[in-house]
Amino acid sequence: MLQKLARVAVKLARIMDGGTGYEAYVRRRRADHPNLPLMTYEEFIERQSASDDVYLRCIRHAPRRQT
Repeated sequence: MLQKLARVAVKLARIMDGGTGYEAYVRRRRADHPNLPLMTYEEFIERQSASDDVYLRCIRHAPRRQT
């Protein structure tokens, strides 16, 4: 659960800094899979938003620790 929270925090920090990760996605996709098509920027953002929702739902519904 902490790893998921850390991923969301990193994504939010990048967004606040003005980056979406699309440039990194394009570089990595071209390097690793040059023959495959790239997602458009809009598709990338939509997919990232969907994955963030999953992480946030997991965090919101996680059982609380007993102290």
